[in-house]
Amino acid sequence: MKSGLNHLLPVGVELSLLLPLAWLIFDSQTGGLTADPVRGAIQRTGQISLVVLLLSLAVTPLNYFFHSSDLARLRRTVGLYAFFYVLLHFLSFTGLDYGFEWGFIWPEITQKPYLMTGLLAFLLLVPLAVTSFGMWRRGVGRQWTALHRLVYLAAVLAVLHALWTVKGNPESFLGDGPRLLAVISLVVLLLLRLPPIRRWIERRVAGQS
Repeated sequence: MKSGLNHLLPVGVELSLLLPLAWLIFDSQTGGLTADPVRGAIQRTGQISLVVLLLSLAVTPLNYFFHSSDLARLRRTVGLYAFFYVLLHFLSFTGLDYGFEWGFIWPEITQKPYLMTGLLAFLLLVPLAVTSFGMWRRGVGRQWTALHRLVYLAAVLAVLHALWTVKGNPESFLGDGPRLLAVISLVVLLLLRLPPIRRWIERRVAGQS
């Protein structure tokens, strides 16, 4: 039974991660992306990518409690889906909104800090996604772990990007529940990675087992 559950877990996680894409496609075909479908697609892919990125950061802290090799292996899967949705968000903005006209896109990005932070988050995630595959990971060697710590900076920039989209003012997020939740989630997930907190959790879990 346990072996069956171990096989079902990755399948269940992948199906769950594909559901937002199916929902997005369905809404795009049925007029569910608001009166401005392009803007709706950009906003929806941004929301999905932020949620999945935060979920990818949650896998390691969850493993402090469950010590599951299957859960640890899912970190790569969730991380790659996070990059997929970030890429979809980037392509929605550059392709659907601007038709890949970089003569218009680049000045827009450089003039708006929230777009610049979003671009930087995307660029940081590119090498992490590429080096998640075996051949590239072996090529990076011992620098792989240090390189993949850039995901923390990418997550901070992604949350800041989300905050800045609120009327261009990061301070206005206080009245916005989802963005406030994203900030709280990011802070908690980063704090859980601090060695003293991690050791305390592992001692508590060991004491209850």
